[in-house]
Amino acid sequence: MQHNDWDHIAVYVMVMAFRLVVDEITRVYGPGDPTQTTVRGLHGARDKNAIPRPVTLAYAFYQICATAAALIPRNPRYMDLGFNALIAVQSSAFLMTLFRKGLIRWYSHALWYSVAIVMGWVVLYHQLPLYMWVKFAVCFHLRCNLSMGKYKMWALYAFFSLPTVENAIFAELDAYRSTMQTPDFAYFAKPVSF
Repeated sequence: MQHNDWDHIAVYVMVMAFRLVVDEITRVYGPGDPTQTTVRGLHGARDKNAIPRPVTLAYAFYQICATAAALIPRNPRYMDLGFNALIAVQSSAFLMTLFRKGLIRWYSHALWYSVAIVMGWVVLYHQLPLYMWVKFAVCFHLRCNLSMGKYKMWALYAFFSLPTVENAIFAELDAYRSTMQTPDFAYFAKPVSF
């Protein structure tokens, strides 16, 4: 990877192609109700709303973070970020197997999956700059609060993650920062004597 726009576009096309394939498989072989997932759909009627909404939103935020991290080829630890998502995916698959066999309850799955995604967030936090978290939060807001389509959201994210666009934005911010006038607070820095 050369950290140019073409690398970003190639990665975006590959990731979105896989997402299209997964969406088509889910459409053909998935449940009749598109809102039903295994975690939300298998516990009893009394537990229908058992997983609190903040927890499912945290799951959604992690999925957005993991996909977004996969779309940035400029990071020198790019391969680690790809394996980072596998921790949560594989632990969830294993926990769902235990749940289906009746060996654990849904809240055990929720607890251990939450631990896995928190570990994933820690890795992301240490590998990515702070402004990436702002982009993750914007994507989450667009998807979960404004109901923007996922392909449109990812296209916007990929565009704003292009090195040319990022460099232009940061150049404008640096130009703005260099023209900022701040008041002189030297008066407050003087020592006080009694």
